[in-house]
Amino acid sequence: MRSYRSYLRLSGLPFFVASLMILGAVQICDAATASGGQPAGGSGKRTVIVQVRANPDEQTVRVDQKTGITTIETRSGIIEIVYGDIKATATRLEYNQKQQTAVLSGNLQVIEGNRTIIAERVEIDFRADQYTFIGKVQMVEKDESGNDGATARVKLSISADRLVYNSQTGEAVAEGNVRAAEGDRKSQADKLVYKSNWLQLTGKVQVTTDDGMSVSAARMEVDMDRNTVQIYGQTSMSLVLEDE
Repeated sequence: MRSYRSYLRLSGLPFFVASLMILGAVQICDAATASGGQPAGGSGKRTVIVQVRANPDEQTVRVDQKTGITTIETRSGIIEIVYGDIKATATRLEYNQKQQTAVLSGNLQVIEGNRTIIAERVEIDFRADQYTFIGKVQMVEKDESGNDGATARVKLSISADRLVYNSQTGEAVAEGNVRAAEGDRKSQADKLVYKSNWLQLTGKVQVTTDDGMSVSAARMEVDMDRNTVQIYGQTSMSLVLEDE
């Protein structure tokens, strides 16, 4: 059995970090805070819990005390991170305790409530509660009214080269080859901003609907609650008329 101990600070608060390798499991957590990434007793402390679920001979843990960087890799199984309401899984984790940042990659999936995001990698800034997804990003948000998360209706799906998500504000900003689908509308644009069932698309906006309508515009805003669309800038539209 091999173990190490080190210290980190999160938002100015000292955190105790322990890593214990037993039967193929690795855990990094704040011993003074309750499990599940939630503050204990209203102390205001926050916790990042990391667990490796892999065979002991299929995982590697490296700790650089000089740089404060811990790297965990697994050739089988997954690395699981729980931070607040967010759970992420990957096969590689690089955690910088001095900067309070992390990079996850390899079979990456991040879940928060009814929202799932996959990408080639994610860069996490724990101080800012910001997640930067890079490479083949796909975000799917399901309807909260669905009782079964596996079968609930997809409310919105977004794909892009890059997506920045802030877990405090709930705002997601996607850029690069942006594609979005919500209801019967399919859109593409240079940039998309999404927050609280409100969408804004800018830059070479193209929208099509299932009934054959096609719209090109400079900017479009969608209120998903009211199912209304506002279009701005030079606009062109085509409609399909059916003969009676």
